[in-house]
Amino acid sequence: MFYKQKEIAILVFANSSKEELKHKRIANGEQLFNYFNSQTIDKVRKTGLPFTIYSEKEQHGNTFGERFTNAIEDLFNKGYQKIITIGNDSPNLKASHLIDACNKLLENDVVIGPSTDGGIYLMGLHKQNFEKQTFLKLPWQTKKLARTIISTTSSKGQKIEVQQKLRDIDGFQDLKYFFYNTKNLSQTLKSILIRLLTSFSKKINYKNIFISIYIFKTTFNKGSPDLI
Repeated sequence: MFYKQKEIAILVFANSSKEELKHKRIANGEQLFNYFNSQTIDKVRKTGLPFTIYSEKEQHGNTFGERFTNAIEDLFNKGYQKIITIGNDSPNLKASHLIDACNKLLENDVVIGPSTDGGIYLMGLHKQNFEKQTFLKLPWQTKKLARTIISTTSSKGQKIEVQQKLRDIDGFQDLKYFFYNTKNLSQTLKSILIRLLTSFSKKINYKNIFISIYIFKTTFNKGSPDLI
């Protein structure tokens, strides 16, 4: 598909791995998010579309909603008429998802990729339909986000395309899910996941052992018996 210059761009809204770990429940996961950032950029490059990365250095605003909305506004102000936005924590996102979203955006007002947790991993929109105040009021980072976007868009009589659901990486259970349920994991990602899962399991085992010892001592060891 051929696009005119400045017709459409991809916005990668993704923090550095160091910043990401402040918000994710994954201890020692810096290598994981370095990998995700690298892979996300590789997938974006495969589309051949212009793209911009907004890490914490480029973002401005007090809340996630403000920072995300301001990033979208910045890109529209640079002259682009359509934007596809993504994050860095959806390992199953492919370049084909991005290309499909771009094509669907030619026929629809909004395109979203819903996450299994109720959020979104992708959003496509037109400059003419972007209303900053409406965006700021959306329930960002909640399980109501996807359905709110769908209902808000539909209530305005706009056409929305909903793509395939994908799972984000937010915590240990997500890591476990991807390790056991994803085919053709790269050797690099597999090694990272094994290290993280092993480390987490050890912490759980140590915690359980500590609790067991504590309960045993407090329940059965009431102190040394008095000498008679």
